[in-house]
Amino acid sequence: MERELSSTGASTTAAAALDVQPTSGASSSSLEFARAEIDARLTQVLEPKSSLARAQETTQESSLARFVREQNLKLSGVVLGPTSVAIFQSKDGFTVLPVGRTLPGSDVLLKSLSAKEALLVQGSETLNLTMDNP
Repeated sequence: MERELSSTGASTTAAAALDVQPTSGASSSSLEFARAEIDARLTQVLEPKSSLARAQETTQESSLARFVREQNLKLSGVVLGPTSVAIFQSKDGFTVLPVGRTLPGSDVLLKSLSAKEALLVQGSETLNLTMDNP
């Protein structure tokens, strides 16, 4: 008898949490309904953002970040010294660029360089590229 009371209380609690009325004698169908309701709510929460939200995110991307993404630009290597140079990999191949120069065919300046980072500048926008460790 105690087991029957506790199982009925559990189904009533689950039904109350889901804003549904419990049905007498149909605990398995209540459980199936609860699972379906939870799945539906999870799908609603986890579904991708609307195209309007994605469009707003795209417009917030800076022109420098867009350039780096479109060129698939990555910092591949660094040589530090009196004239430090960065080795960038892009969709067009590799480019060796000294600090203070612009990337070929653009106005993106390599402002500074450290062992693992390159600071790129375009107008008033800045972007740090970090070296990917293989």
